Amino acid sequence: MKFVTIAVKGLKEIVRDRGLLAMTLLFPMVFMLVFGYAFGAAGGQNTPYDIVVLNNDLGASLSYGDSERFNFGQNFTQVVKDLKYENSTVPMFNLINATREDALKLLMRRRIACIVTIPENFSKAVEATINSTVRTTVTSLIGETAIQFLQQTGGFGNSTLPAGGNNFTLPENATLAALPEAENITVTVMIEGDMGYINFGIAQSIIRGVLSNYIETIQSEIRKQ
Repeated sequence: MKFVTIAVKGLKEIVRDRGLLAMTLLFPMVFMLVFGYAFGAAGGQNTPYDIVVLNNDLGASLSYGDSERFNFGQNFTQVVKDLKYENSTVPMFNLINATREDALKLLMRRRIACIVTIPENFSKAVEATINSTVRTTVTSLIGETAIQFLQQTGGFGNSTLPAGGNNFTLPENATLAALPEAENITVTVMIEGDMGYINFGIAQSIIRGVLSNYIETIQSEIRKQ
């Protein structure tokens, strides 16, 4: 089995285990200030913030192994839903099921803290991040020029090259040929709300942090695999 397939298989196990993924996202120290602000603003009470998440993500077929289709927007939505206050079973967010039109009405009446809109190509962007991480990790050892040469010419077989004082054995040509191309796909997850509403400021800060750490966790797990 190619190392790329193994890496993505490990990633799938991580993102499917929503409890583990949520815990991984909650522990980084970067959240301490955000949580402290949230607890202070709520007067020490663990109160869920009502939000609406509009997941427009169309999903993507991961180009490894069995080419399984995966919706990272749905996965991220579930991670947000599963978040709990520290040392508590109280959810941090209460996800309201509503259309965009109804969500805007709720927002105007301050019945919800914010609207989170996940774009159609969110999964494609995450897949591009996976591909880029895999390629960058490998080429940092071998070098992009060598990779391109080997892919185009069939290269040196299982040659052993010096790398930082150590001997580095190149992967099989078939594995190098399957190394994914790094695409540049940019997406924007919109978080809308009333700038004068304190609950919006708190919810927005937490969701931004969760999204950032969600992507960083995916990249970290790919590197580990």
